[in-house]
Amino acid sequence: MIDISKINQFGDFYRLNNKFNIKKLLQELEPFEDKWSKYNPRKDWIGRDGLCVINETGKVGPGPALDSLNQWNTDHGTHLKEADFNVPTDLYKSSSELQRVMKPMLDWSVRSHFLRLPPGGYFPPHRDHVYDEPDSFRIIWPLENCNPPYFRFMVEDKTLQFENGNCYVINTTKIHSLFNCSSSQDSLMLVVNARLCEDSIRFVQDHLSER
Repeated sequence: MIDISKINQFGDFYRLNNKFNIKKLLQELEPFEDKWSKYNPRKDWIGRDGLCVINETGKVGPGPALDSLNQWNTDHGTHLKEADFNVPTDLYKSSSELQRVMKPMLDWSVRSHFLRLPPGGYFPPHRDHVYDEPDSFRIIWPLENCNPPYFRFMVEDKTLQFENGNCYVINTTKIHSLFNCSSSQDSLMLVVNARLCEDSIRFVQDHLSER
């Protein structure tokens, strides 16, 4: 297995030089407005919604790609892994902007989705990959309302500052949390789970915004 340090050696939070045209991307999401599903529906008291870009079926909708994978496997007697979520959805196929940015990443991008946090939506402090060696890492594009004072994405004691539409690698094996404290505006981002492999590492190396 490839060591995650090959990704984390560049920092816990750093920018890559592939960027979305936010206006065009949001326009291409509009036909899928009724396809948003609860993220981790077992915790339905927390405001969080997901819209799948890559999952296990290619269909946009609820399912294990928007759930706690460990809990889903326990409840359903399945053995799904991140690598099983590798099918581009109808949303990806309909969006020229998603294809423009993500096509070079498609061979190693797995469970990936838009994440929407309405006012009051949050992720409490937690770590990813607690019980096993990381076989994937997180790439995130903030799109709307992703900065203070109305939204905070924290890694340990640091509040991250984003430029919307830009791409960031974040070390989520460290304690991190998200909270939308706006009274009226949703927070929106795209989250890609990237399979840890030589190709994904080379992509990061080739696209570092500062070298």
